[in-house]
Amino acid sequence: MTGRSTVYFADAVHRTIGYIDEQGRTRTLYDGGEIAMPSGLALSPDQAMLIVTDRQSRFSWSFQIAGDGSLIKGEPFYRLETPESGWKSGVQGAVEDADGQVYFASPLVVQFCEANGRVAGILNPPEHGVVTGLAFAGKNLDWLYVAEGGKLFRRPVKVRGVAVGRPTKAPAAPL
Repeated sequence: MTGRSTVYFADAVHRTIGYIDEQGRTRTLYDGGEIAMPSGLALSPDQAMLIVTDRQSRFSWSFQIAGDGSLIKGEPFYRLETPESGWKSGVQGAVEDADGQVYFASPLVVQFCEANGRVAGILNPPEHGVVTGLAFAGKNLDWLYVAEGGKLFRRPVKVRGVAVGRPTKAPAAPL
């Protein structure tokens, strides 16, 4: 959901990205076929970019959001670490912090990338299981919540999330 009360959604079955505008009208924004199984979405802090995860690829995509909400200039941007046994990321969710780092819920770990697309770190999950979702929450949005194996875990973090109704400008990406 965006600060303009619009909603982006991923449809893994039809391999599309959809959009619901302020009046409740639905339209397909991406039907390019290059994203094999779109599963998770994350907005940039300023809501100018949309991150789309692909469970069937090691890459997650970055799209610019046009003034009418449509997606433009999409490219595979975040190259995630995958298990030695295969090339599929299995990523199911993503969230972005106020600094522009993107956190990915991959099957066995939480990976986070800098705004320039490089993997910056890998966090072990709280228990052995599949990580399926992430969110920042708490009074100051400084708790990272992780859904794993039907349970919800949280940990304090030194970064902060961004409230949907209050987009902010992220700092410049490191070189």
